[in-house]
Amino acid sequence: KLVQANSMYMGVELKKGKHTTRHSQMIPIDHETYLCDTPGFSSLYTTDMEKEELKNFFPEFHPYEGKCRFLGCIHGKEPGCAVKEALEQGNISKERFENYTMFYEELKEQEKRRYQLAPSILSADFNRLGEQIQRVEKAECRWLHIDIMDGMFVPSISFGMPVVKSIRKESSLYFDVHMMVKDPERYVEEFQSCGADMITVHAEACRDLAETVKKIHETGADAGVAVNPDTPLSAVTDVMDQVEMILIMSVYPGFGGQKYIPESTERIRTLRRMLDEKGLEHVHIQVDGGTTNLVSIVQLPCCQVLRDID
Repeated sequence: KLVQANSMYMGVELKKGKHTTRHSQMIPIDHETYLCDTPGFSSLYTTDMEKEELKNFFPEFHPYEGKCRFLGCIHGKEPGCAVKEALEQGNISKERFENYTMFYEELKEQEKRRYQLAPSILSADFNRLGEQIQRVEKAECRWLHIDIMDGMFVPSISFGMPVVKSIRKESSLYFDVHMMVKDPERYVEEFQSCGADMITVHAEACRDLAETVKKIHETGADAGVAVNPDTPLSAVTDVMDQVEMILIMSVYPGFGGQKYIPESTERIRTLRRMLDEKGLEHVHIQVDGGTTNLVSIVQLPCCQVLRDID
């Protein structure tokens, strides 16, 4: 009798990558002694992999790929896919094909997450705000950056909760609410209830940064922490493992039309190194301000890049 053990995420837990097979077979050969057989086993790291490379790990597809109707067939929904025909005929393992599909979708998601533009509605024409948010959605951006300014932490005043609540009804984008507000803990519950998915507060504006981050999470929102250009990165060291994102201000907050501060580039590199050393590779880095030269910025190790809408 064979005992099946789910092995799909064993490699993840052991930091050995992911298996390309969903099950291992535990074959009993003696009292409390088993032989573990994992058919088609291979350990995959998808972090740095391109989608086109995935087929190399599924050699059983190769005899059929040249027979697909479309060149570059990804064996998804395309008609005339010889690999799917082989699957239907039982010539390719169903579990292996499911694993291929799962990995391919994961790589697609990683590609989307690699660099994310978060247009700021502060640069929108408020007479056409709904229309311009629809343009952002059609451009396949996933984040919308919402700058809240109180006239105290920064000199300017922008808008508040009614605007966030109003546009939430019309948009499914991820609302990235950047609070340039003194003592922001006073308002995190209200902004989350109005539709904020992420609430980012400034380290310089909080009486107790860790408590503010905790309060954000208690509302159900993701938490981000921002640092001004002249604030040392050590200001966020104690909360790095408690947030989903750290925002590097590459201009001074509260003033439009500023140029990107060149020293920000090294701060981004340093922050990424600090996060990696702590095993916090999942924490996003966002860059805000003067990000007109996107080509040079996306070459840096950050996960989100913020750009104003022209």
